[in-house]
Amino acid sequence: MYKKIALSFQILQKLCRLFTNVIIRFLLGDHEEHLEKSRIIFKDIEKAKVQVETFEGVLMEAFFVLTKFYKIPKNDVINDLKVSFQKKNIWI
Repeated sequence: MYKKIALSFQILQKLCRLFTNVIIRFLLGDHEEHLEKSRIIFKDIEKAKVQVETFEGVLMEAFFVLTKFYKIPKNDVINDLKVSFQKKNIWI
């Protein structure tokens, strides 16, 4: 019984949820401390150390903030999001 619970915990421990702020800080690089933390997260994603779940609303919010508030061209944001999220271990 305890082995089964421990195994479930390990699996859950490697599944992370990715939220808007992490995506924005990673793409913008405008806050040094947050950029470093977001780079670590994305490196772990790239190396398949973690599996990530995010939501369509999170991507839409990131798109809106980057295009409307930061005035980044839509095509640039779309391309950056595509490149960042075309990984096997990211679920949307």
